[in-house]
Amino acid sequence: MRILYLAPISYNELKQRPQHIADILAQNHEIWYVEPTISFIKYVIKGGETYKSKNIDINDNLHVIKLDGVFTNHISCQAFNIFHYNIISERLQLKKYINKVDIIWVGYPGWYEIIENIKDKLIIYDKMDDDVNITNNLLIRKLLLKVEPKLINKANLIFVTAIKFYEELKYKKRNVYMLPNGVCDDIKYIKKDLQKREERIFGYIGTIAHWFDTKAIEIILNNNINNKVILVGPNYIPEIKLPNVKYMGCISKDQLPEIIAGFDICLYPFKKNNFLDTIDPVKIYEYLALNKPVLAINSQEIKKFNKLIETYDDYNELEKKLNKIIPPPFSEEERINFIKENSWYSRVTYAMGIIDAMNILKIKGK
Repeated sequence: MRILYLAPISYNELKQRPQHIADILAQNHEIWYVEPTISFIKYVIKGGETYKSKNIDINDNLHVIKLDGVFTNHISCQAFNIFHYNIISERLQLKKYINKVDIIWVGYPGWYEIIENIKDKLIIYDKMDDDVNITNNLLIRKLLLKVEPKLINKANLIFVTAIKFYEELKYKKRNVYMLPNGVCDDIKYIKKDLQKREERIFGYIGTIAHWFDTKAIEIILNNNINNKVILVGPNYIPEIKLPNVKYMGCISKDQLPEIIAGFDICLYPFKKNNFLDTIDPVKIYEYLALNKPVLAINSQEIKKFNKLIETYDDYNELEKKLNKIIPPPFSEEERINFIKENSWYSRVTYAMGIIDAMNILKIKGK
């Protein structure tokens, strides 16, 4: 099959669900991975990656496309884009790809206006995040509130990462399926002897933004003079000004196993609110695949990990768990089985089974 993947992030960003899915789909299908368009205006104001188009072949089956943004305004302008002038250029550039594909896989609702009039393709919506609550841009939030319900109605098939999404959508649409996040089956396992040092290193991998609980980090640091926290990933909030916290910024995916291997305890310190229940944290899968002890804020999605991790519901419980010895979750055989059961390959195989069944029914006219 030929699939147009309208992605939420650039292919070369830190590898997440969209790139993993595209890579595995490309093992058996031809994929055009369309990155978010960078407008000329955004480039002039903020600089960074160019607004100009690019086409890169990752391999024979996987093609990465960035559309030319010279005639496209910032996506926030679509919130009051009555005549759809903002997406005319994108539509024209994508027309030749849309005509030749069988499936359009939408990874972000902001792409909806590109596909709203398409009738002869299988439309898949992969709802991986609560995009409305992730963004702080009020205009983008307004746009998403307008277009996501239309995309849900338009989609022939919807995959969701969180139980909360499934519960919200299963009564609105027939073809809604859970497709959780996962882990690379070839993740590099590194084991370090951490017993001989005095300091206890708590580590976090991921974006640090308004959902990140800085107070939890402060509690960890103040609990014991030998506690140290390492934060890895882009930071969009004020830094914690305490001596035993280290910000490492963005690193390559290849470096993550080595960094994580040096953590005594891996952290998932998000704020406890309704948004928390919409997150199926990739980082937890990665921590466990590397057989690391995990300390995490409790949530609906965390419950599935059961006794594999330690959880806390409030700061008092966090304090108590800091004084507890948390062992690695697995034997080596158990670790390997966890990876097999939760690999991105197994997720995509499951998804393609559903897609194939839908196509068979379509051919039969049912």
